[in-house]
Amino acid sequence: MPKNKPESYNKVTAQQIEEWTSSFDRLLASDRGRDMFMEHLLHEGTERHLEFWLRCQRLSDAYKQVKDDANAIYETFLDIDAPKKVNVYREAEAVRQRLEQKEAEGFGVFEEAQYKVKARMEQDSYPGFCVELMKMKKSLK
Repeated sequence: MPKNKPESYNKVTAQQIEEWTSSFDRLLASDRGRDMFMEHLLHEGTERHLEFWLRCQRLSDAYKQVKDDANAIYETFLDIDAPKKVNVYREAEAVRQRLEQKEAEGFGVFEEAQYKVKARMEQDSYPGFCVELMKMKKSLK
């Protein structure tokens, strides 16, 4: 644990510690948990792993949003039963095919690398972080 505890370490509850130590995914899903884990990684000199994972996650989330928006536009304006149908039949079919192709392709440019980095953090850094959290939990009692 860093010598001077950063702000993220203040007012952590035993319940949060229990949740974060029970699952690496739960830790990553928590803003405060990620902040504390980032501090741990900074102390180890491996913060770049979480930075990479977070940027890949933001890209993936942005892609999902764009994909959802594109599908909504298609369903609203181009689908056969669209409530606000516009008359571009040939183009609508081409759009449908592209959406299906993009759906199959996904956007997993970094997916494999992101997975490996996550696994490395979980294997190498997460156990030590859990030890720190459990020490904090004891001091909360």
